Amino acid sequence: MGGNMAPSLWALVAYIAVILLWNVKLKRNIGEAMGVGWIVVLLFGGSNIGGLFLKSVAFASTTETVYAAQAFVLMAYIMTKTGLVNRMVDILNSALGRLAGGAGYIATCASAILGLVSGSGSGNAASVGSVAIPWMQKSNWPKDLPATVIAGNAGLGADLPPSSSMFLLAGMAVISSQVSMGQLYMALLTAGAWTFVYRLMLIYFFVKKYHIRPVPEELIKPFRETMRNGWTSLLMFLGIIIPVGLTMGPVGSYLESVKSFGLQP
Repeated sequence: MGGNMAPSLWALVAYIAVILLWNVKLKRNIGEAMGVGWIVVLLFGGSNIGGLFLKSVAFASTTETVYAAQAFVLMAYIMTKTGLVNRMVDILNSALGRLAGGAGYIATCASAILGLVSGSGSGNAASVGSVAIPWMQKSNWPKDLPATVIAGNAGLGADLPPSSSMFLLAGMAVISSQVSMGQLYMALLTAGAWTFVYRLMLIYFFVKKYHIRPVPEELIKPFRETMRNGWTSLLMFLGIIIPVGLTMGPVGSYLESVKSFGLQP
């Protein structure tokens, strides 16, 4: 067993090194960098590179965590392409844009909302950042701070369930044997809520320190208009409310009892 550890460790080192080189040094896309890193890891299989390729594809295709991560990124992509994110951000801008540092509060709230639905950090940063960063730049935020805020807020995608980290924890025997999925969801939701509050406190600190202004008035649409045009974006919360309502609380307990009764001989 010890003899097999060295190649595995070297493969991990090579994988990380290639990603850093490809993404940081060559300024290439992170997805592309991870793909190149995967090819480099396959080279460690030597003559068995074909078998290693098939096993890695099969493993990734049948692993819940990988599937969840892909599904969350796809969800964020769909929400962006269909304009749901933009309409939701417009509503937040109508409500919060006139506050000092409003763009920062909008970015944080939008990241939390998107995190609840998509669970993707990268999708979160790309979707919200494309809208919020220009607003932050136009309201007196220091040059490098908007990108830092967006990157920090992206973590809400992993902190707020459901997320890939939730499925990873649920798949651990030591955790699944002690808590139910509902209990795990509530624990992660509580931790995510604290993270969200902390991010809002951080925005407040930046606003006071750098004397940041509200979003320019010409960028703020009337609340009635944004609600009329974008109320349908709020329906995406049904994707959270319905599954949670069916698996937790009184409804979840009732359905579980009916299921257990039906399985009895």
